[in-house]
Amino acid sequence: MEVKKGLICLHFKGGCYIVEDVVTHSETQEKMVLYKSLDEEGKRYVRPYEMFISKVDKEKYPKIEQEYRFQPVLEVSVYREKQDVQTELEKQVADLEKQVHKLESQVIGLKNEQNLLKKDVKRIDNAQEMKKNNEKFLNL
Repeated sequence: MEVKKGLICLHFKGGCYIVEDVVTHSETQEKMVLYKSLDEEGKRYVRPYEMFISKVDKEKYPKIEQEYRFQPVLEVSVYREKQDVQTELEKQVADLEKQVHKLESQVIGLKNEQNLLKKDVKRIDNAQEMKKNNEKFLNL
Protein backbone atom coordinates (compact mmCIF):
# COMPACT_ATOMS: atom_id res chain seq x y z
CA MET A 1 0.00 0.00 0.00
CA GLU A 2 1.29 3.46 -0.91
CA VAL A 3 0.38 6.44 1.22
CA LYS A 4 0.26 9.90 -0.31
CA LYS A 5 -1.36 13.26 0.22
CA GLY A 6 -5.11 13.23 -0.38
CA LEU A 7 -5.66 9.54 0.40
CA ILE A 8 -8.85 8.96 2.37
CA CYS A 9 -8.80 5.96 4.71
CA LEU A 10 -11.03 4.18 7.19
CA HIS A 11 -9.44 3.16 10.50
CA PHE A 12 -10.20 -0.42 11.50
CA LYS A 13 -11.72 0.79 14.82
CA GLY A 14 -13.83 3.40 13.04
CA GLY A 15 -13.31 6.91 11.81
CA CYS A 16 -12.50 8.40 8.46
CA TYR A 17 -9.22 10.21 7.83
CA ILE A 18 -7.47 12.10 5.05
CA VAL A 19 -3.70 12.01 4.64
CA GLU A 20 -2.39 15.57 4.68
CA ASP A 21 1.23 14.66 4.00
CA VAL A 22 4.02 12.15 4.43
CA VAL A 23 6.70 13.84 6.57
CA THR A 24 10.03 13.09 8.23
CA HIS A 25 10.68 13.17 11.98
CA SER A 26 13.32 15.86 12.59
CA GLU A 27 15.33 13.86 15.14
CA THR A 28 15.04 10.25 14.01
CA GLN A 29 14.47 10.83 10.27
CA GLU A 30 11.64 8.31 10.55
CA LYS A 31 8.98 8.56 7.84
CA MET A 32 5.66 9.67 9.36
CA VAL A 33 2.10 10.16 8.13
CA LEU A 34 0.27 13.38 9.02
CA TYR A 35 -3.45 12.81 8.79
CA LYS A 36 -6.65 14.58 9.76
CA SER A 37 -9.96 13.28 11.03
CA LEU A 38 -12.92 13.84 8.75
CA ASP A 39 -15.26 12.96 11.62
CA GLU A 40 -13.81 15.18 14.35
CA GLU A 41 -13.35 18.69 12.99
CA GLY A 42 -9.76 19.89 13.00
CA LYS A 43 -8.15 16.92 14.82
CA ARG A 44 -4.78 16.03 13.32
CA TYR A 45 -2.56 13.10 14.08
CA VAL A 46 0.88 11.81 13.19
CA ARG A 47 1.85 8.16 13.11
CA PRO A 48 4.93 6.27 11.88
CA TYR A 49 4.52 5.35 8.22
CA GLU A 50 5.13 1.64 8.83
CA MET A 51 2.47 1.55 11.54
CA PHE A 52 0.03 3.45 9.30
CA ILE A 53 0.35 0.90 6.49
CA SER A 54 0.45 -2.13 8.77
CA LYS A 55 -2.12 -4.90 8.65
CA VAL A 56 -4.62 -5.42 11.44
CA ASP A 57 -3.38 -7.90 14.05
CA LYS A 58 -5.95 -10.70 13.55
CA GLU A 59 -4.89 -12.45 16.76
CA LYS A 60 -5.57 -9.34 18.82
CA TYR A 61 -8.66 -8.32 16.79
CA PRO A 62 -10.11 -11.56 15.37
CA LYS A 63 -13.52 -10.07 14.55
CA ILE A 64 -12.12 -7.25 12.40
CA GLU A 65 -12.55 -7.99 8.69
CA GLN A 66 -10.55 -4.99 7.43
CA GLU A 67 -7.10 -5.97 6.15
CA TYR A 68 -5.15 -2.80 6.94
CA ARG A 69 -5.10 -0.57 10.01
CA PHE A 70 -5.99 2.31 7.64
CA GLN A 71 -7.92 0.97 4.64
CA PRO A 72 -7.77 3.29 1.59
CA VAL A 73 -11.21 4.17 0.22
CA LEU A 74 -10.62 7.12 -2.12
CA GLU A 75 -7.82 9.23 -3.50
CA VAL A 76 -8.78 12.90 -3.40
CA SER A 77 -6.26 13.79 -6.11
CA VAL A 78 -8.43 11.89 -8.63
CA TYR A 79 -11.40 13.99 -7.55
CA ARG A 80 -9.31 17.16 -7.71
CA GLU A 81 -8.01 16.24 -11.18
CA LYS A 82 -11.61 15.82 -12.31
CA GLN A 83 -12.44 19.25 -10.88
CA ASP A 84 -9.38 20.76 -12.60
CA VAL A 85 -10.43 19.24 -15.94
CA GLN A 86 -13.97 20.54 -15.47
CA THR A 87 -12.66 24.02 -14.61
CA GLU A 88 -10.40 23.99 -17.68
CA LEU A 89 -13.31 22.91 -19.88
CA GLU A 90 -15.48 25.69 -18.45
CA LYS A 91 -12.73 28.21 -19.27
CA GLN A 92 -12.47 26.86 -22.82
CA VAL A 93 -16.25 27.08 -23.25
CA ALA A 94 -16.21 30.68 -21.99
CA ASP A 95 -13.40 31.52 -24.44
CA LEU A 96 -15.31 29.91 -27.30
CA GLU A 97 -18.45 31.83 -26.35
CA LYS A 98 -16.44 35.08 -26.49
CA GLN A 99 -15.09 34.12 -29.92
CA VAL A 100 -18.60 33.31 -31.15
CA HIS A 101 -19.87 36.67 -29.88
CA LYS A 102 -16.99 38.44 -31.64
CA LEU A 103 -17.71 36.57 -34.88
CA GLU A 104 -21.42 37.38 -34.61
CA SER A 105 -20.53 41.06 -34.25
CA GLN A 106 -18.29 40.81 -37.31
CA VAL A 107 -21.09 39.15 -39.29
CA ILE A 108 -23.48 41.94 -38.32
CA GLY A 109 -20.87 44.49 -39.41
CA LEU A 110 -20.39 42.71 -42.75
CA LYS A 111 -24.15 42.57 -43.33
CA ASN A 112 -24.36 46.32 -42.67
CA GLU A 113 -21.54 46.92 -45.17
CA GLN A 114 -23.30 44.67 -47.67
CA ASN A 115 -26.51 46.69 -47.31
CA LEU A 116 -24.60 49.95 -47.80
CA LEU A 117 -22.92 48.53 -50.90
CA LYS A 118 -26.32 47.44 -52.30
CA LYS A 119 -27.60 51.01 -51.77
CA ASP A 120 -24.50 52.38 -53.52
CA VAL A 121 -25.06 49.98 -56.45
CA LYS A 122 -28.70 51.18 -56.67
CA ARG A 123 -27.54 54.82 -56.68
CA ILE A 124 -25.00 54.06 -59.42
CA ASP A 125 -27.66 52.20 -61.44
CA ASN A 126 -30.04 55.14 -60.99
CA ALA A 127 -27.32 57.60 -62.00
CA GLN A 128 -26.50 55.57 -65.13
CA GLU A 129 -30.21 55.37 -66.00
CA MET A 130 -30.53 59.15 -65.55
CA LYS A 131 -27.44 59.67 -67.76
CA LYS A 132 -28.99 57.52 -70.52
CA ASN A 133 -32.26 59.41 -70.23
CA ASN A 134 -30.40 62.74 -70.37
CA GLU A 135 -28.45 61.61 -73.46
CA LYS A 136 -31.71 60.54 -75.18
CA PHE A 137 -33.30 63.86 -74.31
CA LEU A 138 -30.30 65.80 -75.62
CA ASN A 139 -30.24 63.78 -78.87
CA LEU A 140 -33.89 64.64 -79.67
